[in-house]
Amino acid sequence: MNYNFYLFVNLRITILPNEIEYDIQHGNDLVLYEIYNTSNFNDEKLPEYECIVNFLQDLKTKIKLCI
Repeated sequence: MNYNFYLFVNLRITILPNEIEYDIQHGNDLVLYEIYNTSNFNDEKLPEYECIVNFLQDLKTKIKLCI
């Protein structure tokens, strides 16, 4: 695990908490991190923290629209 993934997971826990089993959530976090890495939110011109927060906030908004 690298620092960027660690940061991503901790921000995901804060912004998008859930009660999924740890082993399942780890797989979900890996997939979600790959989606983030290939998204437009992963902008090298901005701080990593800000990019991840923007990505997760956008995802949270989209999830709320589906509920």
